[in-house]
Amino acid sequence: MSRFASTQDAKEFLVGQLVLQAQRDEISLTEVERKMLYFSETDWKQANKDSSWSDALRLLRKGDHYIVVMLDGAGI
Repeated sequence: MSRFASTQDAKEFLVGQLVLQAQRDEISLTEVERKMLYFSETDWKQANKDSSWSDALRLLRKGDHYIVVMLDGAGI
């Protein structure tokens, strides 16, 4: 059972984590870049543990979400 009630909840968690890491790395994300993290072909709505990452990714992998492509490309 996933700790996330919806794909939006999973996406909100992952985007939040990525934004925090970018801030720690002193990388500024543009508004467009942040919005692109929410992009999905199948779900057009926009919107701290390792197991949370796994749960969020597992749920999002069931669809076609841009953030999953980006994380896969980064080897995450």
